[in-house]
Amino acid sequence: MGRARQGDGAQRASDPASSRKRPGRIRGTLEFCVSALDSHVPGACRDRPRGAEGGVTMPSPSERTALPVPPPLHELEGEVMEVVWERGESSVREVMQALNADTPKQRAYTTYMTIMARLDAKGLLERRRQGKTDLYTPTYARAQYADIRARAELESVVNQYGDVALAHIARQMAALDPRQRRALQRMARGR
Repeated sequence: MGRARQGDGAQRASDPASSRKRPGRIRGTLEFCVSALDSHVPGACRDRPRGAEGGVTMPSPSERTALPVPPPLHELEGEVMEVVWERGESSVREVMQALNADTPKQRAYTTYMTIMARLDAKGLLERRRQGKTDLYTPTYARAQYADIRARAELESVVNQYGDVALAHIARQMAALDPRQRRALQRMARGR
């Protein structure tokens, strides 16, 4: 069966095999799948309860975090953020020295200055002036950034692939060590 074209909304809404789903409650769906896996119920995720429209649903705006979703980091941005997360408040020179110490090819001060200014513009770093030096602090803690980005990426994948994505997640969960699976269940429930 071919993919529905944009504008084929009526066909998509009536097609129960469609992988495109409406926003709603993914967390409950995943918790149900995780609980079913823990109880070793074969096919439980496939047989999970469905909403009125059926299929996968994503968190409503009230269920989402109040913080805006930060953009993903590119390679050098990630390296810079790792240094700033490790050190806390840092100057461009401190970041440059930390990163250039671990690489055979030295990057220029202006490269790091540009990256850090862009991270500030993206809302990932906060800049404050001390004399002639700009000092940067992370807007998000490392774990907080990872949590928000993971949630955004998972929502995107589930919105795009629906039940197929959840089935892959369920298989991954089933393959985990039982202790790790229980730890993830506690994490999903916010404990």
